[in-house]
Amino acid sequence: MKNINYIHFDTIDSTNTWTKKNAANLDPNQLTCITALEQTAGRGRFFRKWLSPKGQNIYATLYFCLPIGCPYLINLGQILSLSCISVLIPKIMQKLAAKPRQSPGIESLTTQSRELSLRFSSQLLHDLGYKKKGFCPQVKWPNDILLNHKKVAGILCETVPFEDRIGIVLGIGINVNMSQELLDLIDQPATSLAQLSGQTWTLEQILEPIAKQFLIDLDLLKKQGFGPFRDEYEALLAFKGESITCNDGIQTLKGICHSINCDGRLNLLLPDGTMATLNAGELKH
Repeated sequence: MKNINYIHFDTIDSTNTWTKKNAANLDPNQLTCITALEQTAGRGRFFRKWLSPKGQNIYATLYFCLPIGCPYLINLGQILSLSCISVLIPKIMQKLAAKPRQSPGIESLTTQSRELSLRFSSQLLHDLGYKKKGFCPQVKWPNDILLNHKKVAGILCETVPFEDRIGIVLGIGINVNMSQELLDLIDQPATSLAQLSGQTWTLEQILEPIAKQFLIDLDLLKKQGFGPFRDEYEALLAFKGESITCNDGIQTLKGICHSINCDGRLNLLLPDGTMATLNAGELKH
C-alpha cells in the first residue's frame, strides 16, 4: 500500500460504524482514510461515548486489509499510537518553543528507522526542556496517548471478516482545538493540543502526516513484527513500575505495570510475585 484515499463527511454517526458498514465497497489494496468534522455517535473502547464537537478535533478511521491469520492484529493500535507521537512531538515542541528550532527532518520524522525516530524525538524533547514545560508524552497500554498525564487521543481497532482477508477498521480521535470547558465533560483527565500549546491548530496539518507515517510503520510491522517498535513503546509506557488494575472483561487484576512483552502484550507483576501477561484490557491507575 502506497496511496491513501480520503473520504470526508461534514457530519456522520461514527467513522468506524460507517466504515464497517461499507467495508465491502472499499479498495482492499490501499489505505482509505475516512474523516468527519462531526460525529453524532462517536465511540471509543468498551462502547464509551466519544465527545465529538464539530470542527474542533480529528475524527478519523483508517481502513485496510490484511491476510487471514496474520499474527500482529493486536499491535495495530499500538503502532498507530507510535505513529501519532512521532508526528505530534516535533509539531507540539515547535509551537511550545519561543523560537522554533529548525532541524533536518523535523517536520516529517517519516524516515528510515524507528530507532532514529526515537533518538531524534528524545533529543528534541530534552533540548527544548519539555519537563520544565510540563510536557510528557506517554502511551497508556494498549494505545491511548497521554500528554502531561492527560488523554489527548484514543484508538479503537475493529475488524470486518471476509472469506479471503480481514478488513481492519482503525479509528482514531485526537483532541485538537477542544476548550477546557468541553474537556471537563470527559470522564477522565483529558487535554487538547490547543490547551497544551496555547495556539489554534489546523486539522489538516496533523492527520495526513500521521497517515503517511502509519503506512511506513505498518510496512515494517508486516516485515519484522513488533520487535522494532518494542523499545520505543516501552520507553513511552505510562505507569511503568507503578501499581495499576486491569480489567479484561472477565476479571480484574491488580499489580505493578512491569514491561512490554516482545509481541506487545503487557507484563503485570502480581502481588504473589508471579507475572501475568495480558492480551487486552483497560488499565486504571
